[in-house]
Amino acid sequence: MSNIVARYASWLKAHAPGTAGAARPPASDADIAAAEGELGAILPAPIRQLYRWHDGGPDNPAEALWLRHDFGFLPIEAAREIRQMRREIAEEEFGPEEADDFWSPHWFPIGTSWTGDHLVVDCSTSSAQGRLTIANNEGPSGSDPVWPNLDSLLDELVSALENGSPLSGHLPVTGNGWLLWEEQP
Repeated sequence: MSNIVARYASWLKAHAPGTAGAARPPASDADIAAAEGELGAILPAPIRQLYRWHDGGPDNPAEALWLRHDFGFLPIEAAREIRQMRREIAEEEFGPEEADDFWSPHWFPIGTSWTGDHLVVDCSTSSAQGRLTIANNEGPSGSDPVWPNLDSLLDELVSALENGSPLSGHLPVTGNGWLLWEEQP
């Protein structure tokens, strides 16, 4: 487990035990292999480690295992289904030539906003491998944030948790053992 994931796990255990306890057990090697088989690529090592920590969290924002204040961590099976669905929609709506501009065949969703937007990791063999971005429901906007890797994304999250500071205008709060995010005025 990476240092940043260990810090996150430690913070959750100490401050949000409900959130920590609701996280799913680790993904199996078979689950990871099935996702990679469909993707036609190996998930970047930090993403594999994340799934070996937990296979996502509950499909409920009130109990989510957060990757950011607005994205809950997807179980690998749900991620596989979303990836397949988004690729099919992109190909149907835009044709094979333009579909990649709206949902790259190299993207694997690891987070959901529950409103149709997804946090995706680039699994290509290009220099973009491991980069994370937001694939919004309406296609690329060109203004979505990009993180060079999982550690940089999680460092923002864990730093906000450890310092009690806002993350993109949202303050981490805990109540009854759960981590939630409160929008700041």
